[in-house]
Amino acid sequence: MKKFIIFFILITNSLFCISQGKPTGSLGSDFPKYIGNAKESYKKNDLEDTRYNLMLSMQQLDMKVGEEILKILPEKMDSMTLAKNFDNVMATSGFIGTSIHREYGSTPKNKVEVDLITNSPLVASVNAWLNNPMMANMGGRKAMKVDGYKGSYTYEARDETDSAGNPVKVPYAEMQIPVFSSMITIKSTNMKEDAFVKMLNTVPVSKIAEMVK
Repeated sequence: MKKFIIFFILITNSLFCISQGKPTGSLGSDFPKYIGNAKESYKKNDLEDTRYNLMLSMQQLDMKVGEEILKILPEKMDSMTLAKNFDNVMATSGFIGTSIHREYGSTPKNKVEVDLITNSPLVASVNAWLNNPMMANMGGRKAMKVDGYKGSYTYEARDETDSAGNPVKVPYAEMQIPVFSSMITIKSTNMKEDAFVKMLNTVPVSKIAEMVK
């Protein structure tokens, strides 16, 4: 454990030095503070506090990766433009990962959402479904590949009401793609199936995989 902490401090210290030559915010404004705290705690042989601050610094690095992932996502999904004010990268509870969110479209009943959660608890269950031929294409789900990565795909028509209160069928689609320990989820409301499938192929899953592995 002690050797790991020393190694981690050396690595993160190198990242800190690199970040000093970049614009403010390139690795998060708190990153240097947590690294400094970790080094000071280690000098005092306070391994618990050292570990705590190293975890906080890793969280900052994960959030930086999340910001970079948002940059490579498409500016448009089908005819829907990016709703940049909904872009969000946040740490999940317990230092276990990062949540990334993006939306396209201007109304709740006509939009696309892209989410990525690292260290997602859903990865195991979706992989189990994908790897079991007996379960494939059951329950309205089917397996589909996007950019070389297999995922679970669902397309259905849901009962809703229009602005006049009349019952209508609204198309709803969802694609879940496990990538290592991360889960990419792409959802659409009120989009035709062929348009949704075409849109999926604009998502750079292989590039995201390189960033989160």
